[in-house]
Amino acid sequence: IRTYCSPETVIPRRVEHYRSMLENHRPRALFPVPNGIPRSVASALRSDSRRNRLSIVIPYYNLGDYLEECLESIFRSSYRDREVLIVNDGSTEAASLEALDRVREKYGDEVRIVTTENRGLPVARNTGAEKAGGEFLAFLDADDLVEPDFYERAVDEDTGFIVVKG
Repeated sequence: IRTYCSPETVIPRRVEHYRSMLENHRPRALFPVPNGIPRSVASALRSDSRRNRLSIVIPYYNLGDYLEECLESIFRSSYRDREVLIVNDGSTEAASLEALDRVREKYGDEVRIVTTENRGLPVARNTGAEKAGGEFLAFLDADDLVEPDFYERAVDEDTGFIVVKG
């Protein structure tokens, strides 16, 4: 088990897998994994045009009562190089659709809204990840808030991962 599951064995395989995925799919600097990628590999995979950009993906289904407060918390964030994507997973409530209209009006190009048919939370998250253009990827539910310094503390620009730091 140690031979097959050791980090020395597993990490090179993961790195090769991620390289293959990046080469065969839409370019992205890194994809987050629990065990990380060595700094030398992370640096080699980064694209300078997206370096340090944080993509915040918000899956959204009939959460109009919470969305605007969620976005306000993001825009109070000290981490400025970001993009915000809302994946509207086929919302049907009038109040939730009106909330999306208010967001379009208030934030314009600062928030991108992608509308899909209702296929559930995992598909909405995956859709957002596919549409994201940043080096870093974070998911935030539409009924959640973040502290102003959360992303500043969480993004580790040396390794290219979102981590929990002090």
